[in-house]
This record gives sequence, structure tokens and C-alpha cells, in this order.
Amino acid sequence: MVGAGPRQYVSIAGANWPAANPASDGVSPVKMEITGVGFDAEFMDASADANGKWAVRYRLPDNVGIPSTVSVQASYGGPSGIVVTAKIRVRAASLSAVPNQVAPCALLTLNAPASPGAKATLPSKSVA
Repeated sequence: MVGAGPRQYVSIAGANWPAANPASDGVSPVKMEITGVGFDAEFMDASADANGKWAVRYRLPDNVGIPSTVSVQASYGGPSGIVVTAKIRVRAASLSAVPNQVAPCALLTLNAPASPGAKATLPSKSVA
């Protein structure tokens, strides 16, 4: 299970799916339904190449539950066809301080790794 945070991109890929066949009347796409806590279901399509491989990039929504699990169900050929499910783990929020000890009035940087780009630099205060 891959792990990611809100607003991060993940790759969703498949292999050994029915290959694209230009001689056919049309290629049925791989249908994906993406569900999770905190957001409405999302839908995507992908088409397998001649080797049966496909891939898409998906951006986790801003409002996805933290922590939670997002389900990706990929299907081909309707209910009696291929149905495969994968999970994306939405990591719990965390916080670290660098450095972990500072003098009064020095700058302290806080990093929130589960939230890309979330960073704050704050002046420290002495604690009585």
C-alpha cells in the first residue's frame, strides 16, 4: 500500500490488462472509481497499451481524511469482467521541530511532512 498526504500525486498503474487493439471497433477503457473519507467519489479512465499496461497520476484531494485509506477500484468489461482494488494510505499528520532546542528569540522551523509545502518559521519564546 502506497502512502501519501493531501494534495500529493500518486501513480496508479496496471499491467496484464486486455491490450489495446486498433483493429477492433473501439477500445473499452479501464474504469476507475476512487473513494475515501472526506470527499465525493471520483472517476477516471485509462487505456491499456499494446502490452496491457496503463498508468495515470492522481492527486489526493485537499479534504481527504487524515489519516485514512483511499480505495481505487479498477475494472474492465463490466461486472463480469476484471475488477481489482488497491489502497492508498493517507498518512497521519506529524510535526517536527528543527533544531529541537533553541535559545530564546531564535528561529525555529516546523515541518509537517504529510502536508507538502506546509512549513512555518516562528520566533521562539522563553518558557518560564
